[in-house]
Amino acid sequence: MKEKLQNEYAEYEMIGKILHIRFKKMDRLDILAAETIVNGRMSFQMDRYLPILCDVREVRFVDNLAREYFSSLGSLFIKVLAFLTEPGINDMLGELYLDNYYPKGEKYEFPSKVFTDHKAALDYINEELEKDGLSP
Repeated sequence: MKEKLQNEYAEYEMIGKILHIRFKKMDRLDILAAETIVNGRMSFQMDRYLPILCDVREVRFVDNLAREYFSSLGSLFIKVLAFLTEPGINDMLGELYLDNYYPKGEKYEFPSKVFTDHKAALDYINEELEKDGLSP
């Protein structure tokens, strides 16, 4: 598996056993950007399920088609997902993503949560991996 990769919308890096994806600065994330980001992740992962820390702090708005894409095809091969956001509007993007795919009361296919603190996000991923008997 590659150690680092980037495209015009995101940077991907394996740090330990966690895939870190940092979305580049953009005012509006549209369907083209979503497809490019997911295709980059799929290429990077090579069909392996991985825990993912997704840093979306530089994204200001995600349109509906992009959210739908992330929550369907964009959710493949994810073991655990932690969103890293800025407090306020940006952290609602992560919640919207999770609520878009899984209506209230339904169980997520993988553990996922939104954070504003990097260390807390990493701790969450590691705790979820330990619950499943997987080493972080």
